[in-house]
Amino acid sequence: MQIARANTWIEPTSRRKGVSPSGMKNKSELAKIMLDIGKRVYHNGWVASNDGNFSAVLDNNRVLVTPTRTNKADMTEDMLTVVDFQ
Repeated sequence: MQIARANTWIEPTSRRKGVSPSGMKNKSELAKIMLDIGKRVYHNGWVASNDGNFSAVLDNNRVLVTPTRTNKADMTEDMLTVVDFQ
């Protein structure tokens, strides 16, 4: 997951040796970060309330995805979906 901060990119954890693709320990921890990001992008005006979605890699076969047509500042963990690549 890349995060932009003042035009600076943070190296994705998946490129760091010995770290899982998301760098997270579990789905719940990653979900909390995604919910925080949703609030930040909405409150900074980087997305209209119901635009698009974003995702993060859970492991080699799954991603965690936010819903579309949902206010990013009001998302809850149960709204996130795990998508299996297989």
